[in-house]
Amino acid sequence: MGSIDRATIKIGPAKVTHDGATHFFQDGLTLNVTKVFVDIEVDAFGVVLRAHTDTTIEVSGTPKAWRNLAKLNPFGSMVIGQLLCGGTDKPLVITPVNGKPLTLACACVRTPPNLMLSASKGFFASGVTWAGVLANNTAWSAAGARLTHGADASGVALTGLVPADLALCGWSAALGGSAIPDHEDGIAVNFNPQLTEQRVDSVGLVDWSFEGIEVTASYVPVGIEEEAAITALGIQGAGVVRGATAAVQDLVVTGALAGRSFTLKNCTRRSTPLRYHRTQKRLGEVELVATRSVTTGALDALYTFGEPGA
Repeated sequence: MGSIDRATIKIGPAKVTHDGATHFFQDGLTLNVTKVFVDIEVDAFGVVLRAHTDTTIEVSGTPKAWRNLAKLNPFGSMVIGQLLCGGTDKPLVITPVNGKPLTLACACVRTPPNLMLSASKGFFASGVTWAGVLANNTAWSAAGARLTHGADASGVALTGLVPADLALCGWSAALGGSAIPDHEDGIAVNFNPQLTEQRVDSVGLVDWSFEGIEVTASYVPVGIEEEAAITALGIQGAGVVRGATAAVQDLVVTGALAGRSFTLKNCTRRSTPLRYHRTQKRLGEVELVATRSVTTGALDALYTFGEPGA
């Protein structure tokens, strides 16, 4: 007959602490640890061995609070070629309400969460992913080279949440200093960092280097005439010539709750659809794409976050 010790069944949420910030999540947190193999194949027999060549560790979840945004998304001011982890380890700690806390020896944000700035939706349209790597200057065989577990506990208090950081609010926006009268269902901001894996033969993947980032913002405008919206694209008329540098404007989105804001620099209008439909508003989703500027040989920040008390 089979038997089971119920004490081995662990259920419950957790918080993450990383780089001095604490994060809570919309619908749980997932840790994935995966061994990477190279198949050793022989023509006569197929795969006969598998060599363990790397280990990937990912922690992912959708954040909940408007707090520590620059820690969840550190790419806005990052320098080209910068290493995400670098020479100083930043451990990531998962603290569950029940079970053993788990500490990654070194972790960095690899995928930032996309934003949804709306009065009726959560702030984040996607999750954040942290990636774990070996501790700096450490061999695979070292104890705790990648992660360690703490002592088992139950009923742990998950401190650090500020309820005011969860409150939804309306968001107003201005492009190039001109107010956008309203938007249909919020303003979406998507972040796509370009990263290169950095590997060495003796230990495999050790870090990622930053190549750049593409950021787009989109919204369905309300209260703007269709002709004015198309004219704003700048596709014809005086001064419009092939090869001309695209005009840029800053997008500033301000929350109705004091201190909340998001600024996306140097935005160019990329598309403005018109919809001829029995239920849809005439103006479709406007898309803006941002470009980083350079001042005295250094890249300027592409975007910034405003937080209460920051």
